[in-house]
Amino acid sequence: MKGVSAIIATILMLIITIGLAATAYVYINDLLTGKTSTPISLIDYYCTPGAAAGDVTIVFSNDGSEDLDTSVMQVLADATPLDVATACDINPNPVPSHSTGVVTCSDALFATGNNVNVRVTSGTNSIRAPIRC
Repeated sequence: MKGVSAIIATILMLIITIGLAATAYVYINDLLTGKTSTPISLIDYYCTPGAAAGDVTIVFSNDGSEDLDTSVMQVLADATPLDVATACDINPNPVPSHSTGVVTCSDALFATGNNVNVRVTSGTNSIRAPIRC
């Protein structure tokens, strides 16, 4: 009875070993990255309406193990990006790990009587607040 030659068996074992090592690397890398990222969660939100424009305030928590650099954050109102540099204020910068941050934005979208879906993204995840001004 003939079997697989020693050379082919060695090559197959080598390919299987490399595949298992690559799978373990990807799994461990994803596991460690998830623990050191900067996920945010929603704590509170409210609107201070005005006749022409209003202010929206969103309080969030940095639940990650790293400080959150607010320069990577985006704020969208009804899927329209707001200019974070001019229309919004995010404090503190950076938001320390396991601490609270506050986003305050002023825009005509937040005028009295408007319903606005506001989304804040951190680079890791996003939070959404359906706000009625």
